[in-house]
Amino acid sequence: MDGEKFKKVIEAYQFLRSEEKKKNKVSETDVEAKYTEFWKKYDSNVNEQFHFDSNIGGFRNPFGANVTESYSHNQEKESTPVMTHMILYGGLGVIALWIILSTILK
Repeated sequence: MDGEKFKKVIEAYQFLRSEEKKKNKVSETDVEAKYTEFWKKYDSNVNEQFHFDSNIGGFRNPFGANVTESYSHNQEKESTPVMTHMILYGGLGVIALWIILSTILK
């Protein structure tokens, strides 16, 4: 008798789950409409003239973002010899300290 109740509960759960999946499933027509809408907007923006130069501040983003900053080709800061030595010897010091401590704590 318990087996029959369990079987009915499982069947009810499977039925409810399948109904929930059907409700949440996106229809193919919705996907097609969104796809078409995207390409219409994209195609209308493609015909706009674009002048490429080193300052991309005038770039019109089709997704609505404002690009107001001026960029140069190389934004990375030059490293100084002092900073390089601090990083190098600091790292070596940390490794030496780790080796010493791991040997002592064994």
